[in-house]
Amino acid sequence: MTSETPLRGATTRNRIVVGAFQFDPLAQTLSIGEVSTPLSFRATQVLQRLADANGRPVTRSDLLQFAWPGQLPTDLALSQVIVELRKALNDSAKDAKLLVTVPRIGYRLAVLDKVQDQVAERDEQLKLGADSARDVSPNNIRIFSRRLLSISRVIWAVFIVALAALSWWLWQRPGPAIVASGGLPRQVMPEAITFSDDTDRMPSLGSDGNTLAYVRHNGTAQQIHVLGIKTGADSKLTQNSHDRWPRVSPDNRSVAFLRNSPSPNSSELRVSPSSGGESQLIANGTFLGSLAWMPDALSVLVAVQNERAISLQQVQIATGEMAPPDHWPGIRTLQWASDPELSPSGNRIAVRTSKDPDGPISAFDSNATQPIWRSPPGRLVVGYSWLSERELIVSAQDLGRNGLWLVPLDGGDWQWLRQEPLSRISVNAGTLVFPRRVAAVSLYRVDAQPRPATMIAGSAFDSYAPRFADENGALLFLSDRTGSEQFWMWSEQDRERQLSRLDNATVLAFDVDRKQHRVCYVTRDQDGFTGWIGDSQFQSHYSFALENWETVRAVSFYDQGLAVLGANQDQIDGLFYMTPTSGAQLLYAGATLRTLQSNSRGRLYAWRSQDKQVLEWDHGAREWRGTDVIVDNPQHWRATDAGIVVTQRMPGEAGFEFSEYVGGKRTRLATTWPHQAAPTQIDVLGEQIVTSAPASFDMNLMRLDVGALLRPEKDRDPP
Repeated sequence: MTSETPLRGATTRNRIVVGAFQFDPLAQTLSIGEVSTPLSFRATQVLQRLADANGRPVTRSDLLQFAWPGQLPTDLALSQVIVELRKALNDSAKDAKLLVTVPRIGYRLAVLDKVQDQVAERDEQLKLGADSARDVSPNNIRIFSRRLLSISRVIWAVFIVALAALSWWLWQRPGPAIVASGGLPRQVMPEAITFSDDTDRMPSLGSDGNTLAYVRHNGTAQQIHVLGIKTGADSKLTQNSHDRWPRVSPDNRSVAFLRNSPSPNSSELRVSPSSGGESQLIANGTFLGSLAWMPDALSVLVAVQNERAISLQQVQIATGEMAPPDHWPGIRTLQWASDPELSPSGNRIAVRTSKDPDGPISAFDSNATQPIWRSPPGRLVVGYSWLSERELIVSAQDLGRNGLWLVPLDGGDWQWLRQEPLSRISVNAGTLVFPRRVAAVSLYRVDAQPRPATMIAGSAFDSYAPRFADENGALLFLSDRTGSEQFWMWSEQDRERQLSRLDNATVLAFDVDRKQHRVCYVTRDQDGFTGWIGDSQFQSHYSFALENWETVRAVSFYDQGLAVLGANQDQIDGLFYMTPTSGAQLLYAGATLRTLQSNSRGRLYAWRSQDKQVLEWDHGAREWRGTDVIVDNPQHWRATDAGIVVTQRMPGEAGFEFSEYVGGKRTRLATTWPHQAAPTQIDVLGEQIVTSAPASFDMNLMRLDVGALLRPEKDRDPP
């Protein structure tokens, strides 16, 4: 006996039948007849998990872990996805026919009755088969053999077709295809150890693996807390101050930290007992970055700014005297050395060697004049901490992936451990502590009217760098929601869908020509830099080599080719002009330019870090000319056909506003920005402004077992 009605939740040809709908996980659509409804990536994941359960209830925590792997989304994020699915299924919460709420548990697809019917039919078929098996005449055996041969031929045919389809799909994928070492991230889930509604960051874990000092920022004050991880006892070490970079001493008895001084451009180095009590002022100075204790717990290392360089100084706790450390002569020659981290033995040191907060890292051995290791160019390293004398764990972006990496100092490949937001980290006694954002960067649309900003792409993942892709308001943006950085498209009709399939590559810069529906971008992979040009739907792209470039900071359509900010193989930093078929031509030499933009009228603009001024390029005179636009942040402006639109803090008021500068005249466009965080990376289309911003800065501290993180999956203890 067979059933003519497909089961809800039954899979047919890579599609899943849900009632009268067909769910295609690959296309991320729900279809009924000729009508197809696009689903968001999260909705696709949730529906896939519910279908896999075949009618059984799935807990909310299970759905959150499946659809937001390695993240901590709120229940509201899942509720929004359920609302989206019910709307697509023409279902409702009050009278659910397909997507049913299971009280105090989660959700299920209403397939139980149909599944029972299928089981009854299967039992009936088994019974009939048993009766037929009693007749084992040679004729029946021959009939059975012919049927078995036919079935096997069908199976082989389906397998060959599927293999061919997979091969075609892999061949069609655009973008570089570089295989990185380290495989997939480890599925070891971190544990939250702080639970405030404020921002917890700058962790420092003591050698006992239990004493944790960190900073809690509540919007008005930034205070030091000490947490006993094993007991959960949390105490406030400082109050009513603005403190930063706490560091637990090697004996776990003291905490050193920096405090903002009443004097301009000055800080106080202080030490407090980790058990509580008054802090002691050790020294005053222009201190930068974080601290590090020397192994004897009698002095600390800290970066100090002087007239010529940013240098490390060793400060004696007893006297406050400062002098360059003798242990690592190699760091004395650096023009910039900050954020020191000592190895477990104290013989090796890792320091940041650039003023950029995510600049390169170098490691030095004691008594060595040259570094034993440098972070490769272009890899964005935010946090780093020693695991052993030969290995670092870093929080970095590499090959398009943000997360934790194991870095051997002998020159071996970086090993990807797991996806996590970039942050400062601390490793000690087999435990890794890092801050994780509760809310991520989202996209907002602001009209030049007194209406609140509207979130159009956001959840427990990052979406950033939005650009209008056409005159109808479709948006091209970057997101790491799939575990790697990819281009996505948002529109009123299709919502959100992934466009690119970049493998192990980081997008350094991109630009959109919305009138000609083109996009250009520069990626970095293991082989270096690559330029790409194609249509904004990512249907047809071609690449061109950027051989031997040192850095690429920005790219923009200009004239008949591209304008590029960066440094070439001759170490010349500045503005270059190039086409896909010609080499780069130097237009202007200077390393102070950061962002680059052009408009449809062929005008080219850049932001200069020296005076924070937006400049316009005079192609005839081959020079930059100043404008009246001053912007504090290189991401807070956009060149339009009429002028320059900027994001600025409202004078004398809380909040931010969008203004347009045309011929020196300033016009306020919109003042209804609802968040404390500044909107960044803006784009403008008519009276519409699109921007990205964090929904909030709330962070909790997370803990990971380093041993479980590094141990192969087969050797792990069962959950």
